[in-house]
Amino acid sequence: MVSQKPRVLVIDDEQVVCDVLYDELSERGYLCTTVLSGDDALDKLSTEDFQVVLLDIRLPGMSGMELLSRIRPEHPNTSIIMITGVCNADTMVEAFRLGALHYVMKPLDLNELSATIRLALETKEDSLERKDYFEELVAKVTALEKNNKYTSGHSQRVVEISVSLAQQLDLPQSDIDKIEIAALVHDIGMIGVSESIPLVQGKLDWRLFQRIVHHCKAGERILAHVVKDNKILSMVRHHHERYDGGGYPDGLCGDAIPLGARILAVAEAYDAMTSQRPHRAAMSSKVAYAEIERCKSSQFDPEVADAFLRINIIPSKRR
Repeated sequence: MVSQKPRVLVIDDEQVVCDVLYDELSERGYLCTTVLSGDDALDKLSTEDFQVVLLDIRLPGMSGMELLSRIRPEHPNTSIIMITGVCNADTMVEAFRLGALHYVMKPLDLNELSATIRLALETKEDSLERKDYFEELVAKVTALEKNNKYTSGHSQRVVEISVSLAQQLDLPQSDIDKIEIAALVHDIGMIGVSESIPLVQGKLDWRLFQRIVHHCKAGERILAHVVKDNKILSMVRHHHERYDGGGYPDGLCGDAIPLGARILAVAEAYDAMTSQRPHRAAMSSKVAYAEIERCKSSQFDPEVADAFLRINIIPSKRR
């Protein structure tokens, strides 16, 4: 009788990693095969079918990213999970664009890895469609910002500030990487909203304000089609919450707000204050720092605000 166990191909240049994953995944009910290089992986894939590929980004010779770009067109029904110890947002966005489903960080948490494999097996979406969709979303956000002189470059500056702040808080690199990705796409929910917002000179009317409030939920919903990490989705949803509970969309307060979202809140507020708007001039950094100091414990997490006040922010120049 033919076995129905899912087949997993592990591609990693460290023999000890291959051995550990072979033993652990075999015990968890998978048929596991391991190879040490991209060429060996392509040979295996040419003769055998695998439901899941675990692919290390750093490989000798052919890199993991190059191998990903070669596997995906030939094996569109195989879920590819990237493994890395040195990931950053730009790399992971490129991996998603090339068709990766997810990524996991070294040192590997075997329970997390097993859960990610189960998710990959349960996911019915075509990876190529997901890749195109994610690429389109990022491109749309970039285009929307470039078309508005008041928001041009906003997301990239929020990325830079958020990463600096997360490093100041001494967060694990895996958390910093997720914060970086969330910052890059935190305003994705403004697609279809910002295009309809005129360059208002005064206070927004209630109806238009509600549309802006809705962008947090919309962003989470849009990204859920391509991002399977709940921490990233939660940061996008909650980046406009206030520490005192007066924010949106859910009115969370204190530690109930994800830490990444509390970081994004400070980063975005600083960039907004120091950017020109139709109804006001840009604040100086000194004034913006004073405002963040003033709003500690009300709008902002005091620990996050204090960490922000200790660093010297020099984001990308506005164009």
